[in-house]
Amino acid sequence: MDDTVLERIKSVFSEGAELAGRSMEMMIGRPLGIQVNRIEQIPFEDLCETLYPPDTPMAMIILRITGDNSGYMVFLMYEENARKLNEMLWGSVPFEDGVINLSNPSALRELANVVGSCFLNTLADRVGLELRPTEPFFVYDMLAAVLQGLIAEQSLIADKAILVDTNMAETERGIGMHFLFLPSPNLVENLAARLR
Repeated sequence: MDDTVLERIKSVFSEGAELAGRSMEMMIGRPLGIQVNRIEQIPFEDLCETLYPPDTPMAMIILRITGDNSGYMVFLMYEENARKLNEMLWGSVPFEDGVINLSNPSALRELANVVGSCFLNTLADRVGLELRPTEPFFVYDMLAAVLQGLIAEQSLIADKAILVDTNMAETERGIGMHFLFLPSPNLVENLAARLR
């Protein structure tokens, strides 16, 4: 995927993030902005080291892409940022005694669902495909433990991920979050052909 297509994808992410911010604003009743700061392609073998040390505990939300093409979307953030994000959105934190409570990470799943859906809808409109996210799956574990499983599956058909650095802000409070886009080769081909 060349730089021109990557810039087009960044544009799609930015448009999707704007739509997602408006949708979340309607849900929580307060202004909320989602900013796309940077986008780059990273080979699978360099992914963990590029993000964080492999043994870093992370809150991650995973969505599978279905429809005309396939792939994954993964939202990643530090535990502290997950804590702040839940508090920002819903005024509550899914942690008990300093440990994340896996039974109720509702704000994180809802955020991933809204942002993922807005991005895929925008992308589908641009390239003329039907693309849908599955229900978001939340996991709290070491970074490598989760990503290596996804990479092992995707590496049979692909060799790179697209990393998007984002920032979510409500007035003066900002929270950083990474977004991984793992498209199948068919989706990459469609993007390369239709986003030039």
